[in-house]
Amino acid sequence: SSSSAKLTSLDVPLIEGSGRIVTSQVHVNGFETKFKEEIETGDTILVHHPTSLEVEKRVVVGVMAQRSLTLDQAFSKDISSTTEYHIRKDSLKLKQKAQAQMQEEGEEGAEALQDA
Repeated sequence: SSSSAKLTSLDVPLIEGSGRIVTSQVHVNGFETKFKEEIETGDTILVHHPTSLEVEKRVVVGVMAQRSLTLDQAFSKDISSTTEYHIRKDSLKLKQKAQAQMQEEGEEGAEALQDA
């Protein structure tokens, strides 16, 4: 049943980020960005890197403000010219996983209460 496989590997939305970014190590600074509205911890930022000319992906570990966030690791080189970026909403997958785990644990907890 290939349909059930599709549900587990949820197609995560990829959205175009508002504004443009520059980076310094793991710090990302935005220009006219809306990080607080568009990005959550666990999401992935993708940039077509102006130096390496490759698409590079990094995971967001913290959103400080609309124009400031932190990544799990730096891009191959700091991005000094403002660059467009995309956001892959991997946080949605993490949330679903957490909800599923909580439901399972909740059911186990209910059974334990019945045995008491």
